[in-house]
Amino acid sequence: MQTGMIIYWCTWLQTIINPLQMEKTFEDYLADIHAKGYVGLDDDMSDNCIDWVENLDTQELIEYADMYGQSRFVDGMTHSLNQLKAVL
Repeated sequence: MQTGMIIYWCTWLQTIINPLQMEKTFEDYLADIHAKGYVGLDDDMSDNCIDWVENLDTQELIEYADMYGQSRFVDGMTHSLNQLKAVL
């Protein structure tokens, strides 16, 4: 599976997992992961991130997509719990 197809699939999945349309996309999630390990000039960071994503293998993308889906699920459940607490 190509990198672009996996990113497209994860972005589509986000609309299923995240009906509240919370702001963090799969691309944002990958950028955050890249930023945590990035060492270099800030000016080069976005280009380096693009290169990093393009060089991820399929297994790595699947693992990141799984972690992304789990984080979105937890965020959605936390939001729902907070809404319920506000009503009660």
